[in-house]
Amino acid sequence: MREGATSPDCRKHRALDVQAKRYSFPHSLIPSLPSRFFKMSTPSAPPSDDLFPDPAPKAPLADLMRPHRIEAVVGQQHLLGEGKPLRIAAESGKLHSMILWGPPGVGKTTLARLLARASGAEFIALSAVLSGVKDIRAAVEHARATLRDSGKQTVLFVDEAHRFNKAQQDAFLPFV
Repeated sequence: MREGATSPDCRKHRALDVQAKRYSFPHSLIPSLPSRFFKMSTPSAPPSDDLFPDPAPKAPLADLMRPHRIEAVVGQQHLLGEGKPLRIAAESGKLHSMILWGPPGVGKTTLARLLARASGAEFIALSAVLSGVKDIRAAVEHARATLRDSGKQTVLFVDEAHRFNKAQQDAFLPFV
């Protein structure tokens, strides 16, 4: 080969080297990018298959926005205001059986949770769509055990109660 001449393999490697330099990452941008992009996995940390792992799960927006005290409920002051029936029942710890009726999303479950909390009672929620007679009996037995062991009452909230079939209603009604 002549001096200064290059083999086809050498030209190929040189072309790849030039191409690699042309498309290399501009290092001047590194300080402005968040450090999480440059963390290397250490032997002590298990390797992750996900480039962007999900952050810790957060509560849904509805859970973050719902009131946490009876005083924070907007509306229904004729029932929840000072000296009104549900407020008196909750503060005295003497809740009674009741039916909360309304369209989805108006706060029936939230109100039941708040009444249970205000009265110092435990709260158990069941869905009539997903629960059966076995679940009803288990919830009632748990409520009895809680009352026996700690003296604490239980509020059993049954969502979509109108969807109970006759057998479920018959199992549930003696405890209402």
